[in-house]
Parts: sequence; structure tokens; C-alpha cells
Amino acid sequence: EVSSFAAKTLPREIWNQLKSCSLPAPIVEFEWEGIQNAAGFEDCSKYKSEFTKTQQALINAFHTVQYNAIHEKDVKAGRNGATCIVCHIDTGAGECNVAYVGDSRAICIHSEDESISVITDEQTVDLPSERKRIESREGSRIVGKNVFYGPIGIAMTRALGDAIMIRAGVVPTPMVGKLHFNKGDTLVLGTDGIWDVLSNERVREIALKNDNAQEAANEMAKIARERWL
Repeated sequence: EVSSFAAKTLPREIWNQLKSCSLPAPIVEFEWEGIQNAAGFEDCSKYKSEFTKTQQALINAFHTVQYNAIHEKDVKAGRNGATCIVCHIDTGAGECNVAYVGDSRAICIHSEDESISVITDEQTVDLPSERKRIESREGSRIVGKNVFYGPIGIAMTRALGDAIMIRAGVVPTPMVGKLHFNKGDTLVLGTDGIWDVLSNERVREIALKNDNAQEAANEMAKIARERWL
């Protein structure tokens, strides 16, 4: 439910934020079940100067979609969450800004030598900074590679939805990154449903043999589904 809601509303919200966002950009703040600062959103103010306007707009869009999902009666955002990744491409500047939560991944296949650059970090307790942040939250515990709050546990340290897990530090605040690209480079974005069963190299093979991006995406999804069955 959260993934469908985000797919429908996040692109429009990014557009709205890009039109209205200024630096320093506002962080949505409200009180929600006793949790201050945007229902557990990570406080971005301490390093806001490090973000570009586009990156701050992406962060604000994630926050707004989280807020709306929590308050939308048809979206069960309490125990329902989603990994998510989006990008904003500026072809004139040759820049791609990526924002992501969870175990999604983005790679760039460089046209010059077909080498692969991994743009993102999967947000799990394997990242020392994420482990430290989770361990600092009262009531959270880490078992193996999963984050728990009471009997509920998930593998991600950031997510859209999963409102109950906010108490354990599973925030909807995305990590952001920027990539400079050249003409002919190929960008591939996917969630764990792809990356858990397809290597970067296999994805590159599929992407480069298809001239049409939709056909490449369809083939990746088809192969991934077959491997999950």
C-alpha cells in the first residue's frame, strides 16, 4: 500500500518541491504520537548547508509523502513500509541527484568503458553510521542484521511507511547523492527485488543489449521474478 501510494504521489511532490524549495529549505515539522520533528524524520538542519536545492527538495518530498501516508486512512502505514529510490536528472549540467531509503540501489554504466559505478549505499545496520544511529534510539534493538522494536523487525534502517518502526530509528529521511554523467551513460535504479537476485554485472548485460529502456526494465523484472519463484 505504501509503495503504491508513493509511486502515485512522490513524483508530483518532487515537482512541487522543486518549484518552491529555497535554501535554507524548511523541514516539515509536526507532533505525531509524541514524536517531535516530523514523526521521527532525521534532523537535517545540522548539515543543511551540504545540500543543493535539488537535494533538499527531494528530502522534503520524501518527508511530505511520509506525512501524507500516515494520515491517509486507506494507506496502512503503521506496519506497512517500502524501500524507494528516485532521481532528478539535469541533462544540461550532466548531473543526476539520487534520493533513496532502504535497500534500493542505483548504478551508472559508463559508456566509455562499460565500467559500473554504484551510486548508493544499502541502508542496513552494516553501515556503521546507520548502526550507531539505530543503537542510540530508546527501545530499539539489533538482532543479526534486523532492526527490532518490540516483536516487529525489518532489515532496513530507513523506509517510507513503517510508522511504528520510527521509534526504533527507521526514518523516512532519504540519503542523497550526486553523480556527474556523460552522454551515453546508462542509469539503472531498482529495489531489492532486483538486486537480491541479479548482480550489477548481469543488470549491465541486460541494459546494454536493449535499446529501449522499458524493454530492459521488463526483462530485468521477468528474470528476477523467475529467480524468486
